[in-house]
Parts: sequence; C-alpha cells; structure tokens
Amino acid sequence: MKKFILISVLVAIMGCDDSSNSDNNTNNNNQVLTQEDIIKACLIKDACGVLTGGYIAPCVKSYYEEAPMRGNKEIWDQLYRCTLEAGSDCNAVKMCFGNNELPQSCDYNQSKGSCYGNIRYYCESFSSTQYAMDCSASGQVCIIGNDGSPQCSAGPCDEETFEGGCQDNRIHVCQNGYINTTDCSVLGLTCQRFELEGGEFMIGCYGTGGQCDPENFEPFCDSETKVTCELGITTEIDCTSLPGEKKCELVGGTPWCNPAGTECTEGQETCIDSFKANICIDGHIYEEDCSALGFTRCTGIGANHDIGAHCTH
Repeated sequence: MKKFILISVLVAIMGCDDSSNSDNNTNNNNQVLTQEDIIKACLIKDACGVLTGGYIAPCVKSYYEEAPMRGNKEIWDQLYRCTLEAGSDCNAVKMCFGNNELPQSCDYNQSKGSCYGNIRYYCESFSSTQYAMDCSASGQVCIIGNDGSPQCSAGPCDEETFEGGCQDNRIHVCQNGYINTTDCSVLGLTCQRFELEGGEFMIGCYGTGGQCDPENFEPFCDSETKVTCELGITTEIDCTSLPGEKKCELVGGTPWCNPAGTECTEGQETCIDSFKANICIDGHIYEEDCSALGFTRCTGIGANHDIGAHCTH
C-alpha cells in the first residue's frame, strides 16, 4: 500500500457543503443562475436565518470558487433556485434547506448528522440547526465519514487500501472514509501524481510547463498570468480565466490572482438609505434593494449594527 502524504492544490482563486422528497425543491431545474441571482439568493437565505454569516460576499464567492472545485455546484444550484422561488417567505426558504421540511434543532456534540438515501442531513454547529442537501443533484452519494459526519462524496473508501489518483482531471483521494475530489480544470491546471521514495506519492493540480529550480525560481506575473515553480514544474495560471474577475498581482514578491476591480475592497459591505445593500465582490460594488426582495430594510449586525449589509423583515 503506497502512502499518500500530500495534496498540493494551487488554490490561487482567492488572494485568500433516497432523494424522493427533494425533487420538489424547484420547478426551474434548468435555470442558469447569474451572479445577480446568487447575490439575491445569499441575501434572502441570510435574511431568513439560514447559514448566516457576517458578510454576504463569502457566500457568493464560495458558489463560484469552491463549489466547482468540490464538484457540488449543482447541489447549490438546486438550493438557490428554490430560495429565489421562495423569495421573502422565510418558512419556504428554510424548507429549501430542510428537504421540504422545516430544519430542526440539533446538538453537534451528540450527532453530526445522517444520510437518508442520498440526502445529507448535517448539523451546522454555529446555529445548532440540521440542514439538508441532495447529494445526487451533483451525481454524488451521501456517506457517513469515520468521524460521524455526513458528506456528499464520490463514494466510500478505505484509507488503507484506496489508491489515490487522477480521474477526469480530478484529484481522487481517500480521507475520513470517503472519496474527496478536487477539479483541477477550474484552475486551468492538470491533475498529476508523482511517485516518491518509500512507497509514498504526491498528488495535486500542477502546470504542464518546463522544468524549473524551486530554490532559484522567482515567481512573477506575466501580464495577468501567475507563474510559479511547483515541484520543479513551471506552473501558469491565467487569472482572467478563473471564476469571478481576477488579475495577477505581485504582493510581497509573491504573485496572486486578486480581485480585478478598484471600486471597493474585499469585505466592504454597507447599507445605503436603510434599504439598499452594497456588496463588494472582486473589487466591484453590487447593489441590491432589500425592499424589492420583499424585506423591509437593510441593516448591519453586531452591537453597533455595522457588520455587513443584511436584509431584514
């Protein structure tokens, strides 16, 4: 048994979760969701107290940056279509995330969740609420991991016998009793496996350029392309081809694919006129009217109501 010792994935996107009941979540399964749709869906679910956070932008960016790499974007498509259809009806929104039932309270320390067919019921520890998602929407299955947590995955596995590798340009490794996949295509890279001494191997997303010396190579930006040396291989990432709108920027001698816009800085979210939410994504300001979404106003959270821009009833 060869030992897997490292996943090396060049996550350069940032300068920085039986299905018989789930079919009714949406009547628009083929609807293509725009960025405006995702912003609205994130504002709506946040206003309804579902998977809330201090800011809206991470919800939007996760949909474009993390979900495609993990192979579960279609799951979130289903959830967000349902959310948009529910609008400001918060009970309906909550049912989108409860497999057509209102989510129940849970104790993460007692149970991390369960699988019902390929429906993943998971306990969100921050709110102590049990949510649900249909793994089959992304062609995955629900698996209970070795730690008791349910996951949407390509399947179960045994870390002692599973042979990690590349399939359809995706990393396939066994962790916590289920197969983890990472789509290298999202980064414009190639899944590669390298055999090491002692029966160990390394697998990750790498470029296909020429050889380079990591000790002497100075990473740089070639216009909007990030150029680095990884395991002796020249690796190029076209920042403009990544999800969102990115540019290559040299920071402290290291190239990053950072937000291309200059209208605002990441994390900048404010309410305008108590009704409109201004959200910064990739350096651009996006404005959404909370009243047009069916809510009464926009407000920040926290003791001083100055954290983020949140629609409220």
